[in-house]
Amino acid sequence: MRFVCNGTAVTGKATVKVVETHPDRQTLESVVQGKGFDLKSRCRYEFDGMMWFDVTLTPRGPLAAKNVKIEIPLRSEVSTLYNCFARDYFHFQGYRAGALTQSVKCNHYKLENGRLPAVWVGNEERGLYYFTQDQAGRRLKNRKETVHLDPGKNGALLIINLIDYPSSLKTPVTWSFGLQVTPARPFVRKRTTFRLGTYYRPGIGLVPWFPWEGVMSVPDARFKYANYEADLQAVTLPARDFRMLHIVKK
Repeated sequence: MRFVCNGTAVTGKATVKVVETHPDRQTLESVVQGKGFDLKSRCRYEFDGMMWFDVTLTPRGPLAAKNVKIEIPLRSEVSTLYNCFARDYFHFQGYRAGALTQSVKCNHYKLENGRLPAVWVGNEERGLYYFTQDQAGRRLKNRKETVHLDPGKNGALLIINLIDYPSSLKTPVTWSFGLQVTPARPFVRKRTTFRLGTYYRPGIGLVPWFPWEGVMSVPDARFKYANYEADLQAVTLPARDFRMLHIVKK
């Protein structure tokens, strides 16, 4: 990733420190000097590949900024496909997807029925999501290009636009966004036999399945125990509920 202000990428040597550790996450802070400003990136890395960034620019005096963006260059072999959509935990809406053969522009100010927009880029096996909670800190006239995805001979370029018109920055400004690596965990065998629906967990009942798990399916690996599959096979449901139980042949 690179931070670009007024056409110049920040290239100084950053000071990096760990500010939080936890079995499921770690938070790093890096600080570097740009031309007329200090730049601090705080990133929380989660166990499942999710990264949440708070990037703060602090001017060292009034700073004239007419174009500010973050660029994420991607290798050609992992940037052949794209998907743009709005989602919440249960639904996807308004998606458009396909081969990444031309520029893709996304408006992340416009929500689809309150759902947060996201963009994904990758290939048939893996990829990277970009998403936000809001557009705080952004100064954009061209809201149709809050995120810009450009294909290229040497790989695609994911551009996160932050400022696109002349602005005078006198106080710190923070931009926040998330990146999610997919799949969240290594692929499991026979994943193509998975089906949309639910499964039964003893003592809990019917719960959604998650396709990145080895058992069909435990949302958190820490919940898996030695006789889980035996208990799953031993479950008996009333006849009216069999339509909700999806069986995966081994």
